[in-house]
Amino acid sequence: MFVFKKLFILALIPITFGAISPCLMAIPAPAARPETLDAVIAVVNKSIITQSELEKEVTRVQRHIQRTQKITPPTQELSRQVLDKIILEKIQLQFAQLTGIQVDDAMVTDTLEDILSKNKMTKAELRKVIEQDGLTLSEYRESLKKELTLTRLQSRDVASTIPVSQQEVDYFLQSPIGQDMLGQEYLVGHIMISVPESPSPEQIEQAEEKAKALFARIQQGEDFAQLSVIASQSPKALTGGDLGWMKIGQLPTIFVDPVMKMKLNDIQGPIRSPSGFHLIKLLNKRAANLEAEKITQMHVQHILIKTDAMNSNDDVELKLQHLRDLAVQGQTFDTLAKTHSQDIASAQLGGDLGWVSNDALVPEFVQSVEKLALGEISKPFRTSYGWHLAKVLEKRDETSTKNLAELRAKQYIHHRKFEERLEAWFRQIKEEAYIKIVHAELNPHAG
Repeated sequence: MFVFKKLFILALIPITFGAISPCLMAIPAPAARPETLDAVIAVVNKSIITQSELEKEVTRVQRHIQRTQKITPPTQELSRQVLDKIILEKIQLQFAQLTGIQVDDAMVTDTLEDILSKNKMTKAELRKVIEQDGLTLSEYRESLKKELTLTRLQSRDVASTIPVSQQEVDYFLQSPIGQDMLGQEYLVGHIMISVPESPSPEQIEQAEEKAKALFARIQQGEDFAQLSVIASQSPKALTGGDLGWMKIGQLPTIFVDPVMKMKLNDIQGPIRSPSGFHLIKLLNKRAANLEAEKITQMHVQHILIKTDAMNSNDDVELKLQHLRDLAVQGQTFDTLAKTHSQDIASAQLGGDLGWVSNDALVPEFVQSVEKLALGEISKPFRTSYGWHLAKVLEKRDETSTKNLAELRAKQYIHHRKFEERLEAWFRQIKEEAYIKIVHAELNPHAG
């Protein structure tokens, strides 16, 4: 369904990648003494990464890793990892801009307030935390803006394309994994050596040998987290490979059997997947929190209209306002949705999205509909998918054990599929982009 987003719990995670500097090079003074040019490190499509930009991010990441993980990775290897991260972010941000994804200051402020509330912190306390990583509050807001943009892009292009059928849910709940869903939670460390989308036998062999060499180094006593920081090609590399606490059903499918058999601090690998070769370490496990959970759900209808070359934001907003006036005057929302909505799947159902929970909707949609009274029609509002009218038909607080189990199962299955598909999507967009790394020693796949 188009409005569904990646499911995650927002926590205070100091952002280690700040805003991209618009400064490409220093401009020499008109008189005698020329200033040093800011060297170009890499070209990503039509933009560049400069030496000062890379050095700033490496310093920031170094401080964060030293503070949170108490390790000091070699600067050269860390520079490769940071450069790879910046390249991937640039590609995504460029695509988000081209396709109209926007995050305004109000969204950033709401997210910041949510972080403060969830972590029971004041703004002054947050400022002290982020200053330890060399960030000002203004830079932290810019980092949040970038993270929100990336989340919306990944939600639209990856998460929203992932179906979860009732048959999958039923099968999951009947499986040993499903039965254990409310039992243990696992903290897993991860190192990935990636392979291209269509790898040659030589590329597969090289990746496997690299993974085996890393496994041997860990067996000889090297630190798993530090090796993840300097060598892993996973998006979680710079967290020391920490995947966060997960129930067994949330783990990537290929990790499930090994993790269930592992003891604390056991290491398994290399494990082959379409993305490459993986090493995993069981860092910890605990009993899951079985406290009863109440989930607010809404039964919602909507009409979606997108902007295009012939219809500006003002045009679309005006058209939706006209449709709202018609609905208020007595025309049925069902008929208007079937006639005008560009969300093809729901339009056939009169715009009906069914029962949805807030954590499964993009924030802009939730903010616009959660305060509506039953039967009330929203004013036109915008999300990354286009412009909407929405109508809330019913609301309920879901506490049924069966329904909660099914909802959780659906979330776990979606989360697992999302993580697997996201890695493939990252590989795809990188292979489709023009990337030139000027300094060969900084190639993230070197060494």
